Formats: sequence, structure tokens, C-alpha cells
Amino acid sequence: MEKSAPLSSSPTIPSLETYYNQGFQQANAARLTVINSKTFAAPYLSSFNVACAVLYLRSGIPSASEPATVIEWRTGCNSEPCSLPGSLCSERSVLASLYPSLPLLKILSIFIVSDSPSPITPGALCREYMSTRFPVEVLDPATLPVHIAGTKGDEVSMSTARTVLLSNLYPALSCYTRIAAKSIVSDPFTCPQIQSSESDSPSTLSFKRLYETVFSLHAAPLSPTLHPSESYHCIKYASGVLLTDSTILTARQVTGLEYGTTLDCVTQLAKELNASLSSGLKVSAVLVVDHMGVLHAPSGTGRAYLTELGGGAMENAVCYYHERGEGKLLRLREIKVKELLPSLPAFRVEDLNDA
Repeated sequence: MEKSAPLSSSPTIPSLETYYNQGFQQANAARLTVINSKTFAAPYLSSFNVACAVLYLRSGIPSASEPATVIEWRTGCNSEPCSLPGSLCSERSVLASLYPSLPLLKILSIFIVSDSPSPITPGALCREYMSTRFPVEVLDPATLPVHIAGTKGDEVSMSTARTVLLSNLYPALSCYTRIAAKSIVSDPFTCPQIQSSESDSPSTLSFKRLYETVFSLHAAPLSPTLHPSESYHCIKYASGVLLTDSTILTARQVTGLEYGTTLDCVTQLAKELNASLSSGLKVSAVLVVDHMGVLHAPSGTGRAYLTELGGGAMENAVCYYHERGEGKLLRLREIKVKELLPSLPAFRVEDLNDA
């Protein structure tokens, strides 16, 4: 596979205003292609179409007498098989197809439309993929604009259009972002010790008690049936929530070799957590701890689950995570759980019912 052209000299980035209206039209054309197609069906389960257009910059091909850099579009739509967990969002379908399309220089803008009359932000899994999959020089979450708009019939409702930076949609990235897992295990980060002391405040003691409880899960042996996936999942994750009555619920990630068979450690809490919340309890804190003691904000899957619980269950809940500092040093950070997914996708029940 051809490698990406080095960015020793930054490529000339064009003014994106020229492409604003065109981006929405490109995305909407992809949506209408599915709607009007006799070959490609609408998503089988939701019947709700979402389409994405990505504007990107690549190196020109001298043999084709192209200029030094070429601006191109790539479009795609959401796709659902007969089982919803196997579905693919429009943003990931496009970006995954772009990854081997080298020499890719820069992803410039992302445009998203759907069957909804209101603009819908990307879901948690797409935010995570966009924020962590590409080298930062190709896709920088701090500068990448995500443009969203609603539609009315066959047309884009430009009056509903708005823009948000990707970094504002997915904060608290894993400190392991863009690092191969095996290299992390062989050369771990320096994790500050988290141990209780007599001088700790009640809230600090509660956090440390939760941390120690979750971290201790890694001392228990894994089931022998998981051995084939040990090298594949060389970083082990466990989660815990502290409830308002001081109860602690914990769970471990369940791993598998096939994509989709690995069960997120936060969603593994669902049965016990849902039962606790139905009895009137709320969540005070959420932790995800790996087997090396490093704290992480929940993954995209975990964030989606926590934010969909509703009922004010997470209103005051906090999440602690480690942020990458200089070299291999880590810093402890805190964020409210409800801030893990800002600007939630505004899916409306009536949109799905009318689809």
C-alpha cells in the first residue's frame, strides 16, 4: 500500500467558504440516491437515512498531469443489516473508505444531513472514530469543522445549518489515542499513585475507594476461554459507578476476537445499574480503569449508554480520567458525565416513526 506523502511542508489549505453550500448538496445527493434507488434499500431497521460528505485534500499524481494538490469529495450513507449492532454510520463509512486512499493530505470539512428537519450531530461512535483514527496532521479535531443541517423533502434546509468543531463534540480523549496498544504495554505511562490517606476529604475518599475497588478487579484471573484473545486485547479495562447511597457497582470488559463480540466494560454495568436507577438512586461518579491503573473516560459506546439513561441519573455525576502530560507523565482530570457528549444527537421519535 502506498504511504501518505510526508507533511514536511504544510499543504496549502483553500478557503472553505467556497465549498459550504456544495458540501450540503453533496451529502444530500447521497441521501437521495438511497431514497430513490431500486437497488439500495433504506436502513432496514430504522428506515432513517443519514448521509455524509467529506471534503479532503490529496497529493496530485504527476503521471496524470495533476496539480501538486487536489481537492475531492467522498460521500456515504448509514447502513443497517438485520442486526442493529452491525450497523455503520455515514461518517464512519466515508472515513473508513478514505483511510487507504493515499496520498491523503488533509481532511478539510465534514457535512451531514439526514431525513430529519432538524440538524443532527454525529453519534458517539462516529465522534470517537473521527477524533482518534487519523494522524492529527490529517484530521485535527481542534480545527475540523463539522457542518450539519436538516432537510425538508428533497431539499436541504439551509436555515437550520450550523457548524461545530469536532473537538467540542468529543472531549476527554484517551491518553492512549494514536498509540499502538502493544507499545503501551511494553512501555507504560507513569501513572500517579492513587491511595487513600487520613487527610483526604470525604469526596476524595469516595473517589479513591471507587478506584481501588475497580482496579482490584484486574487481580482476578480471566476465564480460560478468553485466552485466544489475550494478545489481541493486551489492555484490560474495568469500570465502576458510585451511587448516591455509596453503593459501588463494577464490571469488566468481556473480550472476543470478532469485531462486535467485545462487550464494553461500562455497558456491562447495565443490568445492575438500570435496576438501581429504577429504585430512585442516582450516579455520583464513573470510572474506567485499565490493568496498569490508568484512568480513562468511557469509550464512545459507554458514553452513549450513560447519556441515554435519562431521568437525571447523571445530572451530578463526575468522571475522572488521566490526561497525557509531558513524555510519559499523566495528569488526573475531572469532567461531568453529562459533558462527555456535548450537543447530543437530536433524534426525534416522530422522525423514526414517519420514516
